[in-house]
Amino acid sequence: MDPKSQQHAQHLWGFLDDLAEKDPAGYKKFMEEKMREAKKFSKASKAKNAPPRPKYVVSSKLQGTSQGSRSIYMNFMTSPRCPELQKKDGSKAGPRTPI
Repeated sequence: MDPKSQQHAQHLWGFLDDLAEKDPAGYKKFMEEKMREAKKFSKASKAKNAPPRPKYVVSSKLQGTSQGSRSIYMNFMTSPRCPELQKKDGSKAGPRTPI
């Protein structure tokens, strides 16, 4: 696990530990809500069990790497299993909405 992800995971565990210790009812409510969300997502993914489909490819050339220049290709996929993108306010994001 990369250091940033590890730090995020430790922060999350610390948050959950503090919540469980200081507010057991709040912890229970939080965990029940997350379980409902997970079940909803699981049911949706089973109903739409299609493999990801290619959407588009972006290529870029990196200059000045230790190996000279090299190209990088990023494949973007779409899947009905992924929830739709949302803006910070919770409204639906369009195809050109910055996220």
